[in-house]
Amino acid sequence: MPYKSSSPKIARWSHDTLVELHEHKNPRVEILPIVILKKNFTPQAELPEWTKHPLLNFRQHDLTDLGYECHAEKLRVPNDETLCNAGYSHAWRFESPVTNCPDYLSWLEKEVRHHPLATVDLGTKKFYQSIEEMREEARGLGCGVLVNCTGLAAAQICGDKSMVPGRGVILHYDRTAPRRRDYLCGNEKDVVITVDEPPWGSSTKPCYIIPRGDVLVVGGTFLENDKEKEVRPKEREELENNAYLMGVDTNKIKSQGEWVGYRPYRPDIRVELDDSSQDVKVVHNYGHGGSGWTLFVGTAKEAAQIVEEHI
Repeated sequence: MPYKSSSPKIARWSHDTLVELHEHKNPRVEILPIVILKKNFTPQAELPEWTKHPLLNFRQHDLTDLGYECHAEKLRVPNDETLCNAGYSHAWRFESPVTNCPDYLSWLEKEVRHHPLATVDLGTKKFYQSIEEMREEARGLGCGVLVNCTGLAAAQICGDKSMVPGRGVILHYDRTAPRRRDYLCGNEKDVVITVDEPPWGSSTKPCYIIPRGDVLVVGGTFLENDKEKEVRPKEREELENNAYLMGVDTNKIKSQGEWVGYRPYRPDIRVELDDSSQDVKVVHNYGHGGSGWTLFVGTAKEAAQIVEEHI
């Protein structure tokens, strides 16, 4: 679902991405159950627009129903007694594509490099200091339009002061690692579980587990303007506890890796044409925050449509 991102076009961009990931049957994408734990249930509360999409099969469960279904389907979700003791009252449940991000990015890069229209390879070692420098390069290549997907670098290149890093930290566990058998409803099928409400999570320290490829990704944080490059000892301790809460038997195994990254956060995702009076047009496509994998197809299609209009 869209995370730490905002735009009036979020629903459409999400739809485009969801449909493409479903239709293409890419082996780097797995359809998994998603469970979002919630504390306060308000029957009259309006659900987000994205929950209405038929491909998601969205449902809202109280803990009894959630426990019954997860037990019947052998889904690895903490049992209802545990969730009740933690103060959670219900859950959102749906099915969604989950990308194996490193493999998918490598595949996308190969697709671009071997595309029949990829006539010039600028390499990966060229750095630009400004949009005008990028325009000058485009002029030399005979290009009339360039697309700016520089993410966090847009803060410097575009002078965009609204761009800030949203620091995230995660641990990796072997997906075949032992699970807490007496703690889970089922013990056969992996589930994405996420919670950003106390006591397990918060808006700045969401607690989640994402099965992806051959690893379990356990997180995390969303700390604006935090530029620390290493996982702090206290953060590692918190992530190990998150793994334990999500059903990984951390008494028997250790994490096999850790990672720190910076989401390109902006209050509103920027997908638009820049100054149209210039000879080389610039189409911006950046600021996806924590929703890159939720919105990337939709925003790319919109950027491409703007390019076509100005060629």
